[in-house]
Amino acid sequence: MLDLLPPRLRDVATVVALAALTTDAARELEARLPPTDGLWRAAARHGLAHPELAAAARVLFDDADLHAPHAPTLLSRPGRAVSRLSRSLRRS
Repeated sequence: MLDLLPPRLRDVATVVALAALTTDAARELEARLPPTDGLWRAAARHGLAHPELAAAARVLFDDADLHAPHAPTLLSRPGRAVSRLSRSLRRS
């Protein structure tokens, strides 16, 4: 699915996915991510305006921001984008 994203977003999504797959991050995400099962329709309609999805995004981007330096092949520009998104989501 990453290949369907525009290049600018694909890089950020790749950084988030790589960071989330590190062992420490995966454990933290499993414990901290709120359940989003059954929210596909809400995601399609509302995106991050939906409160549960916004909460999950905050956790995911915070975790990616924390663990991105440990992911093996990260580019600095997408990594900085993840940090900016994480800060932005915390403010909303």
